[in-house]
Amino acid sequence: MNAPATLQCFGCGSRLNGLTAGSGKDGERPKPGDFSVCLYCGCLLVFDFTATALRLPWSEERRQFEADPRLTSVRRVVGEVRKRLAARLAKTPWRN
Repeated sequence: MNAPATLQCFGCGSRLNGLTAGSGKDGERPKPGDFSVCLYCGCLLVFDFTATALRLPWSEERRQFEADPRLTSVRRVVGEVRKRLAARLAKTPWRN
């Protein structure tokens, strides 16, 4: 699903142009307070009260998210994607 054009990571500054719902349901939009993880740097982010922009989590939210097993799963997937992307880029001829 395409993300609103305003989404940007506070960790690395990357513009985020896609979303995957944690439920795995196609077309499901994030709700205010849902967490997200930047695919580029792994930063934990939270959808604001309108669910159209991201912000850094507050201390209490961070504690709640860190205890959520879904965050562990998402981080594992993000780590694997980043590892595969790095391996693919390392094999690119123009990078050598």
